[in-house]
Amino acid sequence: MQKKGGGIRLCVDLREPNEAIAIDSHPLPHIEEVFAELRGAKMLSTLDLQSAYHQVMLHEDSRDLTAFITHEGLFHFKCVPYGLTSAPSAFQKMSLILKNQHGVQCYLDDIIMFGHTSEEHDNNLQSVLNCISTAGLQLNRSKCKFRQTELSILGHTISLD
Repeated sequence: MQKKGGGIRLCVDLREPNEAIAIDSHPLPHIEEVFAELRGAKMLSTLDLQSAYHQVMLHEDSRDLTAFITHEGLFHFKCVPYGLTSAPSAFQKMSLILKNQHGVQCYLDDIIMFGHTSEEHDNNLQSVLNCISTAGLQLNRSKCKFRQTELSILGHTISLD
């Protein structure tokens, strides 16, 4: 499958592996809770992780469940593939690396940084960027937006003005 940016996305039918996988039920926050956290914020930034799910490693015991065959041979995923039932929950759990950070909300692969002043925003942003770097995660810089006053997520738009 062709990506919007021109790259290729591997598509594998994961219906059978999804039936065999125990679903991790790490809860997703309600979008209303995310927006409520932003009340009073004057500035925000959104961070996008490069191929987000592919930065979450599968446990070695689970990798064979994702096996697929091509004309080149038999392969399996080492990281969480798109389409795996437990992927959203696994990724949301990964957001725990930011749990002690101030002015940050995570919704799946969307990381929203905010501050009630420009200085607070910038301090929070720097702290989160350091945390992401320490965890070895990679950002898709072309999709990151810094020092914004408006946010669109899941069809909802919030303006800080």
